[in-house]
Amino acid sequence: MASLSCGYKCLQCMLLIFNVVVILCGIGLMIAGGIAEYNVATYLSKDVIELHAFVIFIIAFGFLLTVTGILGFAGTCVRNTCFLTLYIILLIIFILGGIAAAIAGLILRDRVLNYVDRVLEEIYRTYGDELSRKLVDLIQKELQCCGPDGLWPVYLSQPPPDSCFNSKGELYIQSCVCALDDYLRTNIAAIAICGLIFTVFNVLALIFAICVCMALKSGGD
Repeated sequence: MASLSCGYKCLQCMLLIFNVVVILCGIGLMIAGGIAEYNVATYLSKDVIELHAFVIFIIAFGFLLTVTGILGFAGTCVRNTCFLTLYIILLIIFILGGIAAAIAGLILRDRVLNYVDRVLEEIYRTYGDELSRKLVDLIQKELQCCGPDGLWPVYLSQPPPDSCFNSKGELYIQSCVCALDDYLRTNIAAIAICGLIFTVFNVLALIFAICVCMALKSGGD
C-alpha cells in the first residue's frame, strides 16, 4: 500500500468527510423520494405519470449518490485506485448532469408550472373525491389561498370549506394557482442554488480525488 505525504493525507481526510456527507444526502433523497411517492400515490391520480416519473428519478438519483459516496469513501479509506477511478468517472457524470439539469430547469420551468396549474385545476374539479378534498384543503390551509382563481369555484355547488378561512374567519382572497406558482418558483430557485453548490463541491472533490489517485499510482511522492 502506497504511503501519502502530509498534504495528500489532508486531501484524503477532506474526501472522507465529503463522501460521508454525500452518503447521508443520498439516503436522505431516497427517504424523501419514498415519502413523496407515497403522497403522490395517496393524494393524486395514478394517471399523473410525469410526477411519478420525477419522484422515481429522485429515488434513483439518491441511490446513485449513495453508491458514489460509498465508492469514494471506500476507495479513499483503503487507497484503492480502481474504486477512486470509478468514483472520478461518476463525479464527472454528476457534474455534467448537474449542468444539463440546470439548463433544462431554466428552459422547462414555465412548462412545469403550467402543467402543475392544470393538475391543480383538475383536482378542484374532483373535489367531491375524498383524496382530492384532502389535498385541496391542505394546499389552501398551507398557502392561505382559496380556489384556483381566488374564488371558490361555482361549479362545485357548495360553500367554501373551512380551509378557505383564516383563524379569524376571514376568507382568503389569494388564488391558489398563483400561490402555488410562487411557492414553486421559490423552491426551484432554492434547488438551483443547492445544485450550484453541489456542483462546486463535486468539482473540488474531483480535483482532490484525481490528486490522491495520482499520488497513489506514483507511490505517494
